[in-house]
Amino acid sequence: MNFKQFIVFLHYITQRDYRFFQPLFKYYANVEEEIKTVEEWLDIPIVMKEKEEWIERAQQFSIEAYERQLEEAHIQVIAYTHPLYPPFLRHTFDPPALLYAQGDVSLLTSAMIGIIGSRKATSYSAEGIRTLMPILADERYTVVSGMAQGADAMAHEEAIRQKVRTIAVLGHGMYNTYPKHHRALQRHLQSHELIISEYPPSMQPRRWMFPKRNRIIAGMSESIIVTEAKIKSGTMSTVDYALSHGRTIFAYPGPFTNPLHEGPNALIEQGAIPVISPTQFQEMLRKEREINRGIYNNG
Repeated sequence: MNFKQFIVFLHYITQRDYRFFQPLFKYYANVEEEIKTVEEWLDIPIVMKEKEEWIERAQQFSIEAYERQLEEAHIQVIAYTHPLYPPFLRHTFDPPALLYAQGDVSLLTSAMIGIIGSRKATSYSAEGIRTLMPILADERYTVVSGMAQGADAMAHEEAIRQKVRTIAVLGHGMYNTYPKHHRALQRHLQSHELIISEYPPSMQPRRWMFPKRNRIIAGMSESIIVTEAKIKSGTMSTVDYALSHGRTIFAYPGPFTNPLHEGPNALIEQGAIPVISPTQFQEMLRKEREINRGIYNNG
């Protein structure tokens, strides 16, 4: 079992985040020699209270069989130390230790912009996304969203229609689909674009996974577009995470009489950039991209 296999194994049985794996990455980053037993790998200079439990699980887990399953499904494992690990995500407070990726993994190092909004998004979101998509194509952005009902699906589907590259970040393992009626969309993204998840492929969707998914959307993206959202919503929590990492927020202004405009209007009041025309959006997008370019250059 080499270092990469050990990381995949340990992530599979523990589901810990980067903070747990960080000492391992630092200590074994350049280790490639074969280590025969899990016990040897667990004899490392960090405290692992669950060591005995993990050894027991290891006896029931075949990394070779697991790797064959991933290969047959065309799923790649992108660990934090991998050169394709998204550069903006690497600089967040709590990046995933690894990502499972299915599709065009070259998109992971492209310039990314997140599009998020309500699961009950209206035609206002759809029209706004459709209007801005040609600009994202001109600026060579990859659209990142979560394949959820509403604004997420609108973003992916419009990107596909207008031939803009897109990445779906799943809040579950990629052998599953949520919502189930997005199966055709997920199949298209797997074959022609990219889907990623921090969860092993067989993991079923659970409520607590989706907020963790949202931090990846915010973390990967250099900017976020908010279409429609209530003031208290998962969308606004994602924005809070993005703001804590210095991301630029664009928001669609709208009538105050509609609860779905409460979130974007509040963000604009707090300093988000209002999207008032395609020309203005493109100008502001270019300015913000120039500011962020150094992060890409430095990886």
